[in-house]
Amino acid sequence: MMLLFEIRAKLAEIYQKYDFVIKALLKFALMFFALSRVCKVIGYSSSLSKSAMVVMISAVCAFLPSSLMVFVAVAYIFIQLMTASILIALTVTMIFLVLYLFFLRFTPKEGITVIATPLLCSLGFPYAIPLFLGIFGNILSIVPACCGVVAFYLLRVVQNNIITLDQLKQAKDEALPMYMNVVDNLLKNPPMYVMMAIFALVIVTIVVIRTIQMDYSFEISLGVGTGVMILAFIIGSLKYEMGISVPGMLFGSLFAMAITFFCMFFFRVLRYAAAEHVQFEDEQYYYYVKAVPKITAGSPKKAIRKILTQRKAEANAVEDEDEEEALEAMESMLARKDRPNAAPVSRSLARRVRNDMAPKRTESYIDDEDEDDEVVITGPKNRDGKNALSFVKDGLDKLKAMVAKKPARKPKAPVMPEEDDEEEDEAYEAYAKQSADRERLKANSKPEEAQGDDDYE
Repeated sequence: MMLLFEIRAKLAEIYQKYDFVIKALLKFALMFFALSRVCKVIGYSSSLSKSAMVVMISAVCAFLPSSLMVFVAVAYIFIQLMTASILIALTVTMIFLVLYLFFLRFTPKEGITVIATPLLCSLGFPYAIPLFLGIFGNILSIVPACCGVVAFYLLRVVQNNIITLDQLKQAKDEALPMYMNVVDNLLKNPPMYVMMAIFALVIVTIVVIRTIQMDYSFEISLGVGTGVMILAFIIGSLKYEMGISVPGMLFGSLFAMAITFFCMFFFRVLRYAAAEHVQFEDEQYYYYVKAVPKITAGSPKKAIRKILTQRKAEANAVEDEDEEEALEAMESMLARKDRPNAAPVSRSLARRVRNDMAPKRTESYIDDEDEDDEVVITGPKNRDGKNALSFVKDGLDKLKAMVAKKPARKPKAPVMPEEDDEEEDEAYEAYAKQSADRERLKANSKPEEAQGDDDYE
């Protein structure tokens, strides 16, 4: 089952990536088959019925909104009918314009339904329309479905009651009753109303059931809607001559249900076993919420397994040992007595210093007979044939030996900050003046001392 979810996720990823291209191709295919079918029913213009013209119009409609696609289809039908009868062309175009305006008023984004409905009805497979609209649409989806049914029966009436220009010249006074017969055949057409009622009933049934708060509401609504459609077609065929084969209708209904379920699987899959009930409130309301998670699976990705051979594992072990030695050497260098406030060395710093000291590494591929291809990282070799790792290791050994032999230095005496030059000069002058005064006093005091001695004697 998980494989299906992975395929679903992969297809969804492709659709999201090429969304514009896929939609354009689908529109082109739908318009091409619809115009080709119109050419078979009322292909009175030989120039418009050519395959090149149909392809060109379909290619233009592939890049137009769905509402403009409906307008282009109406204009194409009008030009086709103009070749046979102008009055019929005007009458049919007026009916189409009324339907077009009615469709634009309620569901302007569902123009594809208006084009696909008469196409599928002409192919004898109208059963997928109400099922698909009931699951992916809403109540207003009844409007484009009914417009498509009217367009299908209108083209059938025109095909059976077309009045060409030659018939118009021959009929003369009987032309107006012929046109009135066309309108009467359209308005007094019970199968058309039965088909519209069945489509509306199935869409409403599916929409109402799938909005009920219960598990598997979408699947249950699809099954009930299919049953209602089969029963309604059987009753309509018995009461009105709809020209539908009951075995073909049963097979077509079940096949349409399978297609709708397939599309629903790619659109939404819920995990009802993991449903959660949440209750919370605000200032005005109290909320009861049921949360059902969706089943999602990531797109399959290729798993890449990295196999470490024995040689590569040994190389990694050597690098780890060198890194540990570099870390110890740098910690011993910074742990000297003259730097008591040095910060400890982190592993990342040691690794960065080791990488800066070592030459750049290059990748070389070694092919062995017994082992698979592997990538071995080696450095450039010096004159002695040593690689970068040996070079770094030897350097670290020498550095540790130098650190071990060098005696520890005694801490120096703190140096006092020097005074300014001006203060130093003033102090020097004062000191010189005091020295000069002291010498002068000594010189003057010697004769007096000698004289006093003489007097004493």
